[in-house]
Amino acid sequence: MRTIIAAGGTGGHLFPALALAENLREKGVEIIFVGRKGGMETKLLNGKGFQVRKIHSSALKRGFSLATFILPLIVVKGILESLSLLRDFRPQVVVGAGGYVSFPLILAAKAKRIPILLQEQNLLPGLANRLLAPLAAEVCLSFPESRGYIRGKLITVPGNPVRKLRKWEKAEARKQLGLGGNGRAVLLLGGSQGAHSLNLALRDSIKTFLREGIGLIWQTGKGDHQWAAEITKGLGVKVEPFFEDMGLIYSASDLVISRAGASTIAELTLFGKPSILIPYPFATGGHQRLNAQILRRGGAALILKDESLTGEALVEVAIPLIQDEKRLRRMAAASAQMSRPQAAETLADSVMRLANVK
Repeated sequence: MRTIIAAGGTGGHLFPALALAENLREKGVEIIFVGRKGGMETKLLNGKGFQVRKIHSSALKRGFSLATFILPLIVVKGILESLSLLRDFRPQVVVGAGGYVSFPLILAAKAKRIPILLQEQNLLPGLANRLLAPLAAEVCLSFPESRGYIRGKLITVPGNPVRKLRKWEKAEARKQLGLGGNGRAVLLLGGSQGAHSLNLALRDSIKTFLREGIGLIWQTGKGDHQWAAEITKGLGVKVEPFFEDMGLIYSASDLVISRAGASTIAELTLFGKPSILIPYPFATGGHQRLNAQILRRGGAALILKDESLTGEALVEVAIPLIQDEKRLRRMAAASAQMSRPQAAETLADSVMRLANVK
């Protein structure tokens, strides 16, 4: 069996698609990833053992500009490239995992009458999936609340697939990271690209956290890593632009401070982690805010607004929380209860079913 998966733009689209692809590969499925020319797909998929093909695609720009006028030409070029790929590879199913790179491939697949499955990560579905949903044989959602935003022939809610992450014993994870094993530890991350406002808030509160005996694990993103590494030199803070082994750092942490991207939400619940979520304020349609509200309503997270985020505000919320063992345990249990660990397997089963493979 063969399938093509279109996913691009951010780790939020790529990581769930990768989790699905790894599950399908275990079932003997041959897979090609399709990404955007000039996109980050090749870098994030490097070393994973999947073929990656690039097609032309572009986001819909608001207002009038040169990009608005040439967009139809780019889409047509992407459709022609997709038709050529479909003819050569002959997949039984095409999967769209969100982002505008899905557009040309899904339109080409519909023209070739190839079954289409769409996977949506966020509570508020992205524009691409909302527009393409009527063309799909199945639309797979991460949150049941998303049903009101999308139309499709068959809508299911398997959850958001999570890449394979090893769960470590906390003491061993901290040993691997060079952290002390007895105190509390906070993980701060801003997604695959980092988050500047979160980094600034931690910069201004590092001394307070350390004075309280709280260990720090800090994923800065590439842009802020140099200065973050300089100011934490010799302080015992684990600082990296990007952690390859997210299972290790989740296992080592007691509390996570992060953005509220869909993949992060899925990973937090998989590891049963309490969190302080700071939604990215410019996320399309406020989808990170909606993601975060789901965890807050479930008792798994607190929310801070990015516009009011300072080092002092972070300390006022995070330190009383991490020092309240009973509250942390309640939040951890609530987080774990919201997890859907079988999401990748369920999605893979849907792909196989659409291909009439038992």
